[in-house]
Amino acid sequence: MIRLYMIENCPYCKQLKELYQKEGVEYMEVDVNKPENDAEWKKLFEVTQSNDVPIVKVGNQLLVPDKSFKSIDEAFNITKKLLI
Repeated sequence: MIRLYMIENCPYCKQLKELYQKEGVEYMEVDVNKPENDAEWKKLFEVTQSNDVPIVKVGNQLLVPDKSFKSIDEAFNITKKLLI
């Protein structure tokens, strides 16, 4: 299962969600601004050292903006490869 760490009004997050939906890729949204996700977001920050979103977790693999991918299309394509 894909975990998509996102913020509600983030245009990049929206773009990635639309690509997932268009291709029928199942994912779980984790809004990092919601208090119930604080602990998970803090742990993720310790690993990634990034406050940027969207961050994608596929299994144990983390895709982090500007470290793992440079564009939303690239993030989507990497995600698809990891799902195979």
